[in-house]
Amino acid sequence: MTKVCQRATTVFIGLILCSSALRASDQDPERMPGYDYVLPGWYRGLDTGPDITSLRRGADELDHVSLPIRLSVGFFLVKALGEDREVEMPGYSRAPGTHSLSRTAGRAAYFLEHAFPITLPTISETTSAGEIQLIQEAAKRQYNAYRAGVMTMVETYKIGDNPQQLADQYRESIYVGVKPENHKYQFFGEGEPAFKQMLHEFFPIGKKLSDLETIMGAKARASDPSLRDRTSSARVTGVFKFYYTTGMFGESYFFLVEDGIITAMNTVSHA
Repeated sequence: MTKVCQRATTVFIGLILCSSALRASDQDPERMPGYDYVLPGWYRGLDTGPDITSLRRGADELDHVSLPIRLSVGFFLVKALGEDREVEMPGYSRAPGTHSLSRTAGRAAYFLEHAFPITLPTISETTSAGEIQLIQEAAKRQYNAYRAGVMTMVETYKIGDNPQQLADQYRESIYVGVKPENHKYQFFGEGEPAFKQMLHEFFPIGKKLSDLETIMGAKARASDPSLRDRTSSARVTGVFKFYYTTGMFGESYFFLVEDGIITAMNTVSHA
């Protein structure tokens, strides 16, 4: 699974994850404690993004991300379509028939069409707010149809539906403990490659947090202090993470959970 780093060269891969398993959530996830850890950096800085060369490089990198991350990209891009802002790009001139990259909505449409089989009307400098709202609705319909197909495939082939089997398979290769310095974070040291492979086989989107914890043999760390002493993952809502460290480097895996179901994730690397 591709890392989402805080460095500009890889930040575009960090457009991570989606709403609910097969439906849009009625709850605003941005009101959840710690949601900023799950919200990708590219989305937070959409109106201060880089030049056109970097934007194109980011779009190309979407070709190499895993399917769960591709779904996540779609969720945040559809949302970004409805939050249009002007972006200062000195010297930029839009080519005819292409989306304006000097508008955040245009950038979102550009990435959506690159990452998914989605076709949208061109967003130009003169596209009105009402027209953008209609474009967002069209994007949402196309994205949801794509996502529903993926989730049907996951269910049909029973991908990741046996957490105990995955636990038995990976328990010895993914070491889980407590970070000695502050006794706060779970970590799995040199077991990180195994953890990434496990996530690939588990396909966390739409799965129970409790199933992930069964595989790990430990509870994920809650970002909200009021949830850290929880006794059950069945109906919990919030942001949770596992953290690994090699001594010099590390990476946090954040999972957005709604009513016990993993609906989004992000990774942040630490040097």
